[in-house]
This record gives sequence, structure tokens and C-alpha cells, in this order.
Amino acid sequence: MPSMRVVLCIAALAALGGCVSTPGAETPAWANEAGYPEFRDVPTGGTSATTEAAHWDGMQAELAAAAAAAHANPRANAPQTVEDPNGFLDEARRDLEETRNSHNPY
Repeated sequence: MPSMRVVLCIAALAALGGCVSTPGAETPAWANEAGYPEFRDVPTGGTSATTEAAHWDGMQAELAAAAAAAHANPRANAPQTVEDPNGFLDEARRDLEETRNSHNPY
């Protein structure tokens, strides 16, 4: 039914029309008439990054203290086990084959 499609398209466009925002009283002070900021209003000041060596030395000391605290935790001294990936794959293949055989009626 082409007429029904036309009606549905018009209804959808009308519904979308309510979603479109137009600049008005809600436009922020930094926006121009079109709702975009003016490039000349963008701050061009320098960076606020700290480049003092003393600051970064302090940060490094804090990080080293946190690492020492983490290593001092008894849970950090758990035995390290190395798992053989080939052994894991072999076990998984055996389990898969065993499951496949258990469902095989022959």
C-alpha cells in the first residue's frame, strides 16, 4: 500500500521534527547565533602541566612506596605456578573427545 507508506513517512518526519533543537533562550553564553563557539574566544594560554623535576621525583617515590607495599602483602608471595599450554590443550582435547564419544551411539 503506497499511501500507507507515505502516511508513515510523514508521521516519522513529524516525530523527528520535535527532536530538533533550535537555538533560543537555552543557548549558552559562549555560543554565537548558530550555537557554535567563536574561535577568537578559545583560550590560547600555555599548558598547566608540571615540569618541575622535584614534583616528578616525589611522584616516583610515591609509586615506589606503593610497589613496596604491594610486594610486602602476603598474597603477593603466593607460589607461582607455570602451566604448560600444550598440556592444557591435550587435556581439553581428551575431554572434548570423551564428551563426543559419550554422545555417539556407535
